Amino acid sequence: MTLLAITFGNVDHASSRTRVYLYLPFLKADGVSVTVLPAKPVQKKTLFFPIYRFSFKIFSKLIRFIFLAFFSWDAVWVHRVFLSQAELWLIKVRKIKLIYDFDDAIFLGSDQNLEKTQNMVRFSAQTIVSTPFLSGFCKEVGKEPVVITTPVDSVLFFPDPDKKNNGEIVIGWTGSPSTEKYLVNILPALEEVGKKYPQVQFLFTGTSRNFKIGDSQTFCSPWSMSEEPVLIRKMDIGMMPLPDDEWSRNKGGYKIFLYFASGIPAVVSPVGINSQVVTEGETGFWASTRDEWVKNLGILIENTAVREKMGRNALEKARKQYSVQACYNQLSTIFKTITK
Repeated sequence: MTLLAITFGNVDHASSRTRVYLYLPFLKADGVSVTVLPAKPVQKKTLFFPIYRFSFKIFSKLIRFIFLAFFSWDAVWVHRVFLSQAELWLIKVRKIKLIYDFDDAIFLGSDQNLEKTQNMVRFSAQTIVSTPFLSGFCKEVGKEPVVITTPVDSVLFFPDPDKKNNGEIVIGWTGSPSTEKYLVNILPALEEVGKKYPQVQFLFTGTSRNFKIGDSQTFCSPWSMSEEPVLIRKMDIGMMPLPDDEWSRNKGGYKIFLYFASGIPAVVSPVGINSQVVTEGETGFWASTRDEWVKNLGILIENTAVREKMGRNALEKARKQYSVQACYNQLSTIFKTITK
């Protein structure tokens, strides 16, 4: 089987890495020949990178068209990219199966985004989404999608078997400066937790360096692909606060998967898939109000046995449902069915 994968980002782009690049060794082991064409280059902090990025985007579109027009493919697997009408016409005329994958509400923001997403879904032989909430959009367009959650690489994310907290409890979060605002929304609750429990430390990866929780010890680190797993393993409790809006309701819950794969229970906003991933009292807690955040974080801070049991439950769930192998089994079935 020959497969052309067209990705929104490169290997350093979280969504593309987890929804395409993680599967490449499995596809190769199954005898699938995969060619990957990213729409963006690997991010670099250099003076001329903006020029390089612009040139890369133009060149990648040209290469993409050539590959679609002159090379033989059993299927084209597109991740989040909006193909042009000419490219879609080529796929249709050459009778190539199109598989379209998206894991965020990319149809929001403008009428153009809505129309382009609808167009990609209509043209696809199979659409793959990351949550049941996104599947509703596809059904409105007249397509029945397959839900495959974003997988976690258990080679990178795993519990620390030698973890010792010496009486300290580390509450953590992973994200980016653009999603730091979600932490700001629960800042009063976190400050109250910090005052109530002096043994608590906060560890954030991806926030700005000056992010601070009251007088509590707060450690902030820039996000990096190599450091994220190491920092999450230092956490005792993970968090995923979200506002209850349309964008957030369609998010894939990936932070929670990372916590679970690292053996860490989570306190989350019960928005979208979060309420399906976190089972209250088994793998963590839900929190919508300031009082609920303080109360549920407090339960996990005060009760080591409860926290550790929930962490074990979370790890078991991650291995069964969110591992690369578990998700690849679903993906492999799609490829085999589509290319029969």
